[in-house]
Amino acid sequence: MKLASKIWMGAVVACLTLMTRSASAEDEREEEIIGESIAIPPAPKPAVPKPPAPQPPPPMESYAWQTLVADGASLGLGTTFLVSAASSELRDTASTNYALAGGAFGSYVFASPLIHAFHGRWEAAAGSLALRVLGVPLFAAGGAVLGTVICPGGGNRDWGCLTPAVYGFGAGLVVGVVSVSTVDAMFLAKEPMKLDTPKADRPVAKAPKPYKPSIQFVPSVDPFTKTASVGLGGTW
Repeated sequence: MKLASKIWMGAVVACLTLMTRSASAEDEREEEIIGESIAIPPAPKPAVPKPPAPQPPPPMESYAWQTLVADGASLGLGTTFLVSAASSELRDTASTNYALAGGAFGSYVFASPLIHAFHGRWEAAAGSLALRVLGVPLFAAGGAVLGTVICPGGGNRDWGCLTPAVYGFGAGLVVGVVSVSTVDAMFLAKEPMKLDTPKADRPVAKAPKPYKPSIQFVPSVDPFTKTASVGLGGTW
């Protein structure tokens, strides 16, 4: 009897243990399923916007003819007045022509820089002025030095190497003037081309409003004649 009860109790305990284990396994499985079902996916990486493509520089437009005309007019007038002064026999006339020649040659320094300034290109104006103030004298000085160095046989008897130096100064001056005007016209006398405004940005004329006639009735009462009337007025 005791043995049977012990066997029965053991069977009961074994059944309870198996039921507990199966329940725990089912709970763990349910937790895994729930965890998988509510798993939060990783947040997507924000898209990095691409940098805008660089815009090509606008096409350039040359106004070199303006600087060349200004330089040519200054040098031409200066040379004309200088030759006239050298050939004039009257002292007063010669002095006037020398003064006019100096003014014309002086305008060579400022004419082209002013043209650059009128176009709104102040850096080009400063560069043009520097070329004329510094570049031309350097060419002239270089010509004078070159003439002195290559002085043949110590120069002539009276002036030594002064005459070759003067000739070299004049040649360097001419070369400097031509070189500065050429560099100014080729490299500085340029500005961005003014493009036409796109049609989408242009103002569009509004269509006129359609004409509508207006008609109104105007009542009128005359107390003296004790009469009343109705008038018709308007625009059509």
